[in-house]
Amino acid sequence: VALEPEMIKEIKTILDTEDNINGYHYLQTRQSANDIFVSVHLVFNDTILLVDAHTISDKIEDQIKTINTKHNWYINTHLDPYDDEDIKFKQ
Repeated sequence: VALEPEMIKEIKTILDTEDNINGYHYLQTRQSANDIFVSVHLVFNDTILLVDAHTISDKIEDQIKTINTKHNWYINTHLDPYDDEDIKFKQ
């Protein structure tokens, strides 16, 4: 089931206001009963240390989980060192 538009808007607000990322893409959300699933690629500066990117990602995940504390959140963040949204892969 699709996530409520208001909850998606809140997730986007959290991502849009995070100064430590250059952007995001591939935001996917869904809900199954009391479980909410979120997947997103976070775009960082290519010189950031992995440990720092991970800390920022954890902070973002924690903020998203406060949107509704009555649900179980399953958040998958992919850490990109550059924006790969438009890259086409050959098969």
